[in-house]
Amino acid sequence: MRALTALLGLGFALALAAPAHAALSEDDLSGVALRPAADALIPADIPFADEDGRHLALGDVMSERATLLILADYNCRTICGPILATAEAAIRGSGLVVGRDFNLVVIGIDPTESRADAVAMKTAQFGDDPGLAAAHFLDGDAAAIERLSSAIGYHARYDAHARQYAHPTDLLVLTPDRRVSRLLPGLAVSGDELRFALVEAGDGFVGSLIDRMHVLCYGLDPAYGVYNASVRAALIGGGGATLALVGVMAAIAQRRRKRLIGEGG
Repeated sequence: MRALTALLGLGFALALAAPAHAALSEDDLSGVALRPAADALIPADIPFADEDGRHLALGDVMSERATLLILADYNCRTICGPILATAEAAIRGSGLVVGRDFNLVVIGIDPTESRADAVAMKTAQFGDDPGLAAAHFLDGDAAAIERLSSAIGYHARYDAHARQYAHPTDLLVLTPDRRVSRLLPGLAVSGDELRFALVEAGDGFVGSLIDRMHVLCYGLDPAYGVYNASVRAALIGGGGATLALVGVMAAIAQRRRKRLIGEGG
């Protein structure tokens, strides 16, 4: 239910938003991707801080069991919220318990974000759910984020004009020794799929990385002023209510296209 609410909220937010003037071009966005090497290993000593202000290394929160890693923009205005809501629903459907069966780690990709931003997103998405209390929401400086990004082949771009990141939406599943085992679709992962990936990774098996459709958290296509078609396609898989949401997005896209044509004339 929380995932559906988040998706509907996204639709209304887009409906009310002013026309976007994205600064990133299609060429810029072509480099936004998550491409980990087959044996990608995250260093244990990368320093971060958690939502309680404790300074720690990634190895401290990614040990002993498999890890579900989510990279997010804590001040995102597009689909980071729905991604976390989808992950929450998948966790519930998996039958696994955070902190007992696997680690859940969310890391902010914006080095200017603070502990308060991490706390705000955790509260907004997970509330006071005791089943998710063991999730770690981390923030770090630019050097830490760069080291992590380099280790897993994560490439994001910042749009200074829109003050938001274009970044991949895939989730990463890691083995207990912090090797990338699987990539999962952030907007379409199911409980069964998540359970299989975590159990597989927990046994130390590194599976094949599936080359999925690339979905970006950015919103509007900078060339045409319409909602990113790959995001629409991903959301279609969410059921009838999400189809209605896509209809709202299509109407917004058509209105913006007409406005752009009018301005061009």
